[in-house]
Amino acid sequence: MERIAEPRDIPIGQEFVEKARALVKSKYSENVIEPGHISLYKICLSPSDGKASKYSNGCRRKKPFEQWNVYLRVTPPSGDWFVKNVVFADELEQVVSDGPRGFFQ
Repeated sequence: MERIAEPRDIPIGQEFVEKARALVKSKYSENVIEPGHISLYKICLSPSDGKASKYSNGCRRKKPFEQWNVYLRVTPPSGDWFVKNVVFADELEQVVSDGPRGFFQ
């Protein structure tokens, strides 16, 4: 019987939160990064039915094996806050983009 991952099996990812805060602060130095964050951890699925993956990382589709999304609430001097999403995927360079505002409402 295949064991299903439990929450305690997933790494905490605090190092990604710290890297995300530093990266966003370097790009938006005049803004305040509010306390708190939302982290989303994704891991790819391997092919089912005993099929072999055609991708080097063993995933079912051409996606990163592991991916962390860290959402941060950022407030500029104007006071109208916004959300930034920092993506860490395998050994790829981090990507900073706009995140959904609803995450922090």
